[in-house]
Amino acid sequence: MALNERAPHPYVEIHPTDAGKLEIALGDLVEITSPNGRWEGVAMVVDTVRPGEVFVPFHYGHGSQSANQHTWYARDPVSHQPQLKSSPVAMRRLSFGQPEPWLLARLGIWYQ
Repeated sequence: MALNERAPHPYVEIHPTDAGKLEIALGDLVEITSPNGRWEGVAMVVDTVRPGEVFVPFHYGHGSQSANQHTWYARDPVSHQPQLKSSPVAMRRLSFGQPEPWLLARLGIWYQ
């Protein structure tokens, strides 16, 4: 419940450098595609992810909002350790957006 109050909708964290190149701003609706599927949600432009990488929280687990659909299921052949949750993806802006209050609060920007 508390998690859903802080972030009621799926979002993707993208570094400002990458967001600038892709003309993506805070609150824009974006699409991520991978060999395994398609994801859609709002952009959160932050410097806490590395350039060239994005982060989608895994607690949105239904259909096209699930980040898990993009992950690889490869395992180490000896230890069977999973490769963890990563995947190459492409990203593009679908539409311009206005950041919702929960998104601004998540960034520490108070909505007025």
